Amino acid sequence: GTPTVLHEQNAIPGLTNRLLCRVATVVAVSLDAARAYLPARRLAVTGNPVRADLFGHAREASREAFGLSRERTTLLAFGGSQGARRLNEVMRDAAGVLADCRTDLQVLHAAGERDREAVAAAYAAAGIRAVVLPFIEAMGAAYAAADLVICRAGATTVAELTALGKPAILVPFPHAAGDHQRHNAAALAAGGGAVLMLERDLTPAGLAERIRELIQDPVRLAMMARAAAAAGRPDAAARLADLLFEVAGGGVREA
Repeated sequence: GTPTVLHEQNAIPGLTNRLLCRVATVVAVSLDAARAYLPARRLAVTGNPVRADLFGHAREASREAFGLSRERTTLLAFGGSQGARRLNEVMRDAAGVLADCRTDLQVLHAAGERDREAVAAAYAAAGIRAVVLPFIEAMGAAYAAADLVICRAGATTVAELTALGKPAILVPFPHAAGDHQRHNAAALAAGGGAVLMLERDLTPAGLAERIRELIQDPVRLAMMARAAAAAGRPDAAARLADLLFEVAGGGVREA
């Protein structure tokens, strides 16, 4: 039959890929954790391709481009394509708890149009330097500016964090199909590259404390960054393209 390659982005395969993997020539996976759910003889770990324009940004120049200080510890917060409102609410209320960090901390926050003003006002009231935008187009520069990221745990986000070696506090979207975001976050947290916080347990005080303990521990942040990078595959697009050519040519590369 026709050679077929499936690509599974998440740590736990969806129903369609679980069914189709039985007839696929090879299944490419993004995360090692997905191996447990798929037939080993047909697996290749390629990673999940990310945009090429995410790479090559300098930290200080990126901070200046957003109007941020070159020196302060920088927190990047965004909600992803689903479920940003709850993160906005908790970050808004956590700002007051983090007021004691205002001399060292700055925040770059993509809050959406609806919540932008309220979130910006909360940071201002706490005396925390913050740039709050409806949306961030230049995500490569945003990641480069960040020392720590707070975000959801969709497949693309996790691929970006690991490809760039960015430590993160991951709050999985609780209504994702098959709870796949929790599995993605757990896989990265198990390797030390992230901290997992479930939305049902999320409080402003709890999130603020986790942020505080991480930004005040540069050694741990550096260890998390290395662990995230170790899980990343910045060359995933090339790996997947190579695999497609090999399968089309009749040979399957070993994982």
